[in-house]
Amino acid sequence: MTRRLRHPVAGTEEAPAATSMSVRTRLRVSAADQAVINSLGRHLGHLAGSDLKARVADGGLHSADTWAKRKRAIARESSSRWAGTLSKASNAAYDTARRDQQRYLAELEKAVRAISEKLDRPIHSGAEREALPAREQERAKAEGRKLKHLDFGYRSRRSTP
Repeated sequence: MTRRLRHPVAGTEEAPAATSMSVRTRLRVSAADQAVINSLGRHLGHLAGSDLKARVADGGLHSADTWAKRKRAIARESSSRWAGTLSKASNAAYDTARRDQQRYLAELEKAVRAISEKLDRPIHSGAEREALPAREQERAKAEGRKLKHLDFGYRSRRSTP
């Protein structure tokens, strides 16, 4: 169904869906500027690493007080703006890692349940496995439903002569 406009607007284009934006540029800096940039990167990297370490140590006991304490610790060695940015980034990294860990554990539990269900199923002999499709067909006919294609047991890939 097409959408009708009450007042059509001419000469417009629909903007593409928002994606990520990437800006590439090349800075032409002197050797002294390069040394300063490298030093700043090492310093901020050290602060970010130590803050993430403190955030992990807080674990589930994280609160506004512990966040403020971490920000003050960073602000002693940098500006308050950097302190806020770094502590926020540490919180985001910790939260993301925690969510991923919980998702992974949920997937493992799901896999364990699936394996347990398979192990709880009875093991049939060869003759019993051969009778299962016929029994299921009779059950489907009695219930008035269409038989679904079911594969019972394992079959070898060898071709029979």
